[in-house]
Amino acid sequence: MSIRSGHQLVTPTGPAQRLLIAIGVACFLPVASDAITGQDTVLETAVIYPQEDGCSQLYSPTVLQDAAQPGLFHMWCGGWKNCADRDQYGNDRIYHSTSTNLRNWTAPTSVINSAGYHFNDPSVIAVSYPAGSPSARLVYLMYLTGCTTVTDCYTTGHNVTYGATSYDGVTWSTPQLVIGINNGLNNGGAWSPSAVKISESLVYLYFFVNTNDPATDGSVQRATINPQVDFFRATSPIRVVLPYHVNPDVLKTASGYEMLYDSGTPFRINRLKSTDGITFVDDSSFPGINGAPNYRAQTGHAFPVPGSPQQYWLYFGWGTAPVADPIVINGWRWQRP
Repeated sequence: MSIRSGHQLVTPTGPAQRLLIAIGVACFLPVASDAITGQDTVLETAVIYPQEDGCSQLYSPTVLQDAAQPGLFHMWCGGWKNCADRDQYGNDRIYHSTSTNLRNWTAPTSVINSAGYHFNDPSVIAVSYPAGSPSARLVYLMYLTGCTTVTDCYTTGHNVTYGATSYDGVTWSTPQLVIGINNGLNNGGAWSPSAVKISESLVYLYFFVNTNDPATDGSVQRATINPQVDFFRATSPIRVVLPYHVNPDVLKTASGYEMLYDSGTPFRINRLKSTDGITFVDDSSFPGINGAPNYRAQTGHAFPVPGSPQQYWLYFGWGTAPVADPIVINGWRWQRP
């Protein structure tokens, strides 16, 4: 099974454990908790990538609109899509696909693969570099989780953040370290980064930490990057969310920020909100995605529907609970109140 397929810590006080989320099959879809007046509602659901074989392990999606072709969208995700990919190195890799409607996606193709590293949890933004210059080019920046051997991946604090660059979203530079085991605040590493572009010269980089300390394990921290100075140099972070919130995915909205995260119960994706990107509180307008007791949902990513400001797609890993089962990506289109 995929070493990086777990992400989710079982309890706030327990050790980091990698739990598998299994396949989302067309005949059974995850359910949102009962919605009430004033909450987001689901308009449609889709299985984004069907299972290829018994080894399929795809999750941690991220989506970005193409800057040159506004009707084209890119999705990157992590894991492996079949037994052949798993058996090549046994390491997680990054995949890429495209869509013109956000519902139907091309088959994922491998774009970052390594014999020595597990890479997963991609988060991609695009910046103009150097900004304001006649020679400026659009650069895709990917921030992703990396670890080396199986032992390394299971060691407390050893899931750290790497970065890579691309001009087309397909051909990427070799990932290099951005935030290590010592992240500047503790030795919890930097797991499952979420990059939020504020301007051409300011990127917020959220991640959660694995310390095996109940006071900090599963808390979310935020560093900043100025890509006009260095794509891969992050400031010392601040803590923005206390335990227990893992696999954060942050979206900048008109009113502030929203953070999807995996709950510690598990089986559920929840959401926080903030006006400043630092102080987050529970968001009661999101009913959550709940698969308990037999199904699990995790690693959610929200992408607003262009031209429909009150709608967004939420892509996530979904499937049955047994840890040996495959994982595939599902997508739900939501309507805000």
